[in-house]
Amino acid sequence: MMKSVSRIAVCLYVCWIVSQMPLVAQGGIVIAGVDTPTSSTADFTIQINDPFFPGGFSELVKLNSGAFSIIRQQQQGLGDGSAASFIDTEILGLTLTSTSANVGPMTVRIGADNGVQQSPTLGRVTNVVSSPAGSPVLVGPNDFVSGNSFFDVFFEVDFAGGTLYNRAPHKLSLPNITTLPPNGTHVPPPLTPPVPLHRRMGTSNSPSDPVVGSAIGTHTVPEPSSILLFATGLLALAKSGICKKTGRCLRGSTMRNSQ
Repeated sequence: MMKSVSRIAVCLYVCWIVSQMPLVAQGGIVIAGVDTPTSSTADFTIQINDPFFPGGFSELVKLNSGAFSIIRQQQQGLGDGSAASFIDTEILGLTLTSTSANVGPMTVRIGADNGVQQSPTLGRVTNVVSSPAGSPVLVGPNDFVSGNSFFDVFFEVDFAGGTLYNRAPHKLSLPNITTLPPNGTHVPPPLTPPVPLHRRMGTSNSPSDPVVGSAIGTHTVPEPSSILLFATGLLALAKSGICKKTGRCLRGSTMRNSQ
């Protein structure tokens, strides 16, 4: 009987020791959430052709936004900087405004929840390095170390003359980011041509909408101070309205606000 009790005690002790050992991975896994920068800017070079605009014009317009959201899905891969380690992203609710010297007040809208009909603005952070080996398997967004960010941007331009939009994605990228959301200036790859702009002739995009000009731009998210707000994944997203608006919910358990 004593031997049996001793064996049980040893077993319980070993099990307790094992239970105290942290789960180990190559790197931490950045979980899903929503980053909400409070502002951003864009330099937007727009060219409108004659006869849509008599005489035509080309102008650099500087735009500013209020708060918007960047969804991040849970990190895939080990966080070791390889091509297999990435985080899918999406821009929602980005509205940039300015006044053009040629056409007056101008609004650029980005995001499927912002009335953009052509396509959502999807992105990815590639070659992700997350918290070092030996950390718990699931970690928060602050354990993100580095990666390379890009977005395929679809936008609509509203002004007194109507609404313009792009059918081909406007690609913007930012290498060597060290924060989530990706703070800094996303720019087109070298030698990227401007994307054609179509004029919407009705209430919806149509294959017959004519090309009336082109545009190319950059987008900057300034460095924020950050507050982490912890919630329960889908419930938090439902409360924020993002799940309800887009139908694209997250797998994860944190939301992050940048102020």
